[in-house]
Amino acid sequence: MTSSRWVLLAMMALVFGCSTTPDSVTTDKVDADTQNVADADPDIFQPETTDSPETVVPEILEEVLFPADQKDEDGAPQPECDPGEGCFLDQCQKNSECLSGWCVEHMGQKVCTLTCQDECPSGWTCNQVGASDPDVVFICVSDFANLCRPCGAASDCAGVAGTKDACVAYGEQGSFCGGKCGDGEECPWGFACQTVTTVDGIELAQCVAETGLCPCTDTAVELGLFTNCEVSNGFGTCQGKRVCTADGLSDCDAPEPAAETCNAVDDNCNGLVDEVDLEDGTPVCDDDNACTLDTCNGEAGCDHEELSGGECLDGDACTIGDHCEAGVCVGQQITCDDDDVCTDDVCDGLGGCAAEFNTAPCDDGDPCTVNDTCSKGSCGGFAIDCECNSDDDCQPLEDGDLCNGTLLCDKSKLPHLCIVNSATVVQCPAPEAGPDAVCLAAACDPDTGECSLVPDHGGFACEDGNLCTVGDKCVDGVCAAGVGPNCNDGNACTDDTCDPDIGCLHTDNEASCEDGDPCTEDD
Repeated sequence: MTSSRWVLLAMMALVFGCSTTPDSVTTDKVDADTQNVADADPDIFQPETTDSPETVVPEILEEVLFPADQKDEDGAPQPECDPGEGCFLDQCQKNSECLSGWCVEHMGQKVCTLTCQDECPSGWTCNQVGASDPDVVFICVSDFANLCRPCGAASDCAGVAGTKDACVAYGEQGSFCGGKCGDGEECPWGFACQTVTTVDGIELAQCVAETGLCPCTDTAVELGLFTNCEVSNGFGTCQGKRVCTADGLSDCDAPEPAAETCNAVDDNCNGLVDEVDLEDGTPVCDDDNACTLDTCNGEAGCDHEELSGGECLDGDACTIGDHCEAGVCVGQQITCDDDDVCTDDVCDGLGGCAAEFNTAPCDDGDPCTVNDTCSKGSCGGFAIDCECNSDDDCQPLEDGDLCNGTLLCDKSKLPHLCIVNSATVVQCPAPEAGPDAVCLAAACDPDTGECSLVPDHGGFACEDGNLCTVGDKCVDGVCAAGVGPNCNDGNACTDDTCDPDIGCLHTDNEASCEDGDPCTEDD
């Protein structure tokens, strides 16, 4: 404004300095940042005292100070100004940067405004600032002070002069402040009046960005404003933020929900850390082994203490007395032996025994029968005349089996009968002690009379002497190793191995791992 205009203003102010405040102007206080003039930054929300009037310019001065060619299309006065010199809508940080002496909020950022009496450009309202005369001033206040400002609740969208806007949910993009519209109130360019849902679940008519995305203003970047967001999957929903940066809204920083593990982190974002029981009722550190005591030690991970003693179920119906030994469930193989050589006795898989008839060679105990054989569960042979007077009389009755002894004539009673000479029966020694001993049986070759070891007790439990195997069983005469023990302690920072003589070992390592904290890297 030229010096002559200020001189004229000063002269006219003396004449009209006592003019009354227009009745049509509100008396609401204005604060562009906090919506409370009383708490506002005086540099931003108090008028400049140098080279600017302290009272509203009376209408009679309007044509003098603001000729018709310096009014906007609505007739609001516009001081002579070149863009960037503090004109209306020029960006600012403080009052002194604006020709009008006022820097206010508009669409989420600070811009210069105009002083007024009762008229302002479309989308702006003439409101009073200042406590009382002679400090009362009327300025144009934006009707959309916080439009498109990131928000999390309606309280984040409190407008100037006590007005409040809704916090509108923009779906996955987040939530942003809206602006009142409808009933003749129009939205700014680039915004549409739509019925939308607020973050509180209420449907309202609000101005929303037609692109479906609100940009970040310089003020939003400067203040680090953010909007809430979330990431959901089958494990749950995790909350996060999208922050305004120089490159626009950041990606949602919510962690990906995951199955709960023992790590002192709320993996599934349900508000519980390392909960004892998961949603399916399974303990968080359960290793599915009844012979370990499973506990969660937070950041240290799971601990599986090996138990000895106590009942368990090894899953084998053909064992009994199942119990824990060094963290492994073991049982004694069911002995299915009915002492009948003419039946094959096996476990029926249901915890009982089954006997099947066989046709194995047998001895019916009658020296006067030969070729004794099992049939339908009974042992019998062909009857012969075994009366004798000497051992030579028994030679024709020999069966050729060199293992079951030779015959002699028993003259101790009448009639004299041929019987087996027990001294000539081959007695094969039992297998020597060792892991395979229980899986072998001594047998005599009837053609040679020589002893040998043959497989026996197929499927019976045995012990191969290796602590890194459990559930050992006899297979083809050898004690075959079962499965390895569960040495996994659930801790990525230990190498889990097994020593045949010691058992499970857990050695510290420096491997890469994941601590579940999205704010750390190179774990």
